[in-house]
Amino acid sequence: CLGWLKRGQEALECAQEVVVLRRGLAKKNPDAFRPDLAMALNNLGNVQSASNDLEDARASFQEALGIYRELARPQPEVYRRELAVTLNNLGNVQCELNALEAGRASFSEALAMCRELAQQRPEVHRPDVAMALNSLGTVQHDLRELESARASFEEALAIRRELARERPEVYRPYVAMTLNTLGAVQCDLNALEAARASIEQGLTICRELARQRPEVYRPYVAMTLNTLG
Repeated sequence: CLGWLKRGQEALECAQEVVVLRRGLAKKNPDAFRPDLAMALNNLGNVQSASNDLEDARASFQEALGIYRELARPQPEVYRRELAVTLNNLGNVQCELNALEAGRASFSEALAMCRELAQQRPEVHRPDVAMALNSLGTVQHDLRELESARASFEEALAIRRELARERPEVYRPYVAMTLNTLGAVQCDLNALEAARASIEQGLTICRELARQRPEVYRPYVAMTLNTLG
């Protein structure tokens, strides 16, 4: 909550205190409290990332990842999703630190896990597949792997369109965002007509969203207009 209220230093201190407390508990009873420590480290990493403490965030996510890997070996059905989420968080920080190859590796591993989870429970995990595809597509774009990026964004878009048919109020913003990023890749591939079509579709969605919540979505309209231009 403190993080949402923009009280960054207080949020950081609280997250650090939780890690200290849970680390102490995990030393005494690791079977009971190591999952709580991993969760606390993941939360701390998110606060550090939001505060632009990127090296600290990377260290927190890497420690959480190590714990989740150990927990997932005997109980994959319980911890693989947390492992995938932590890999995605780590990948985001690695990319911000310009460690793009490491980021791609993290996103690729997260995507593989999300695909396996979605085979078992698609109604729960298909949004995770789309998120991982979108993250992977972004780093592929940054690495100038344009055909791979286009394929990742196109698959993410197809999933998000299906999700938006069932829950438009939740997933239409994600459809618009993916259309915009796909359009940018198509533009770099010199597929200019396709790029214009993608970005115009995204713009239409953003305009509709902005009519309902202008304070949230007008910046997205502006960003999409800029991409279209």
